[in-house]
Amino acid sequence: MSVLGIAIAMSSSMSSQSLDDLKWKNRILIISAPYTPDSLASKQVKLLNGDLNGLADRKLVVLMVDLDTITLPIKSISHDTRVDSIPEKYVNHNDFQIILIGLDGTMKETYKRPVTTKVLFEKIDAMPMRKDEKN
Repeated sequence: MSVLGIAIAMSSSMSSQSLDDLKWKNRILIISAPYTPDSLASKQVKLLNGDLNGLADRKLVVLMVDLDTITLPIKSISHDTRVDSIPEKYVNHNDFQIILIGLDGTMKETYKRPVTTKVLFEKIDAMPMRKDEKN
């Protein structure tokens, strides 16, 4: 499996992690697209910022991949997370893409357009581990 080498745009005080390090601790949402103020990526971040409590409740870490940089566009949720690399299979260099990865580290859904938190949360809430969390 090839891994995308990434320049980190975060504080050096954070501990370095891979996606595997987040397995069983966090769900991951990878947004891969060029980021500009009017881009689909920007619209997605605005949608996610509309329900920060819902993101935190679902243990969701949001990563943005733009060219060779990984950023945390929603820092209040994942302030202590730093990911140095993302497997190439999760990155689309040409088009907007969102990948949802479950707690077990497997890809659960791919979106090609911005998705509302309602749609995203319905998908997550239907997952067996999320149902266990709620009980």
